[in-house]
Amino acid sequence: MSVITCPHCQAQLNAPPAAAGRIATCKRCKGRFEIPLPAALPAADQAPKTIYINRPPQSIGVLLHELALRFQFQQLLKVCAGLFAVLAWVALVAPRTHLTRVAFLTGAVVFVALAISSLAAMIPKPFAFYEKAKFASLGIYSLGVAIFLGVVAPRPAIAHPVFNTPLTGMSEARPAIQVEVIDATWHGKIYDSTYDLYLCVKSSRSDNAVMFPLNNEIHGCTTHYIQLPFEIANDDKLDFQLVYQSGLSPDEQQLVLEASQAAGYCLVYAGEIRWPNHRDLCEAAFLTATDVIGKSLNLNFRQKLTALAHCEYIVDGARPHVSQNANQVTLVQDDGQKKLARAQVRVYYPLSPIE
Repeated sequence: MSVITCPHCQAQLNAPPAAAGRIATCKRCKGRFEIPLPAALPAADQAPKTIYINRPPQSIGVLLHELALRFQFQQLLKVCAGLFAVLAWVALVAPRTHLTRVAFLTGAVVFVALAISSLAAMIPKPFAFYEKAKFASLGIYSLGVAIFLGVVAPRPAIAHPVFNTPLTGMSEARPAIQVEVIDATWHGKIYDSTYDLYLCVKSSRSDNAVMFPLNNEIHGCTTHYIQLPFEIANDDKLDFQLVYQSGLSPDEQQLVLEASQAAGYCLVYAGEIRWPNHRDLCEAAFLTATDVIGKSLNLNFRQKLTALAHCEYIVDGARPHVSQNANQVTLVQDDGQKKLARAQVRVYYPLSPIE
């Protein structure tokens, strides 16, 4: 056995004479180098061949190390660093859901792994200088990605800019409703449920509401379920109010119908009826109220419509996910002498969005 010196970490290693001229892997620093040839060694024996000194070639550790050297495993570590930055950003600015909690824990695990690797790189042995430089560049890369995502990238809102309700992105958090008018008489007058009546729905978190025309001329909530543009949480209250037009002209009624044609409803914002951007109203995570409220119809809600009946619905954990099991609430008018059931609303929570 001859004694050779590793050129990377200066470790003293034993090697058999037959290993001269071959590529060896240092047991201590895992560096690769060529074993020096004796002067009289024939040239035919100089064919490069990988051997492992003092370690069996079939070792799993050796195979993993070979893969790391061959496929440049440090590139994968850089990807992990970027992933940590993304997950940490999501966990900090997004609403607290199970998904963001998993993201935070995953990011924490990746961060701990990178921290241990960086601390190990400070030890003079068995890491060589280029190993230290590699881990230092990895840390700088991770910090740069985190700064970019925290400063430059847009941050999602935690609450809806119009309704101040949660923004989790889950379909089952947005109730779907369908309305059936039971009695449309008022002071001896029968209001046409296909023209004169509207249903207003708002959350207890905001005074802004959505207004559904109960008009069979449009594909509205009297014919099928329509999903609300805002989410709800347990213990929230939904206020359903049946109103009738007391000051809308035929042209103004037609304008409200046109504003509701796309999604089945229009918006009541700050007491004013508006033609909203329906898609943005449902997906408002990166938007402001100005982006989604759309254009004004120049119609004051309180001046143009009068309440007929209402009902308060408290959200609890019993949330049916199919329409056959929908909850039912009744809108009642109380005139001091008797209570009249005016309309019935069915509510369920679809697992996938209703188009």
